[in-house]
Amino acid sequence: MSKYRYVVEEWSQDTRRYIIESDRKLSRDEVLDASIEADVGTHNAVDEIDEIPSGKIKIKVTFDGEDYGASSEYEIAEGREDLL
Repeated sequence: MSKYRYVVEEWSQDTRRYIIESDRKLSRDEVLDASIEADVGTHNAVDEIDEIPSGKIKIKVTFDGEDYGASSEYEIAEGREDLL
């Protein structure tokens, strides 16, 4: 078994875009709920939602892509005390 263990966490500033369409005006919460509830993850994937936490509503959500952050951040979350 290894004597030392390190856990590295990495995060970046990725940006995901969703196109949300509805036949009526949506509140800020409804827009955010729609983006969360949608089952989309690949470019141009579409999901038709008929219910969000605030009630029944017909919403079309299209995943419009993802821009990957250019500068990732790293942190050694465990094991810093054992670094050289």
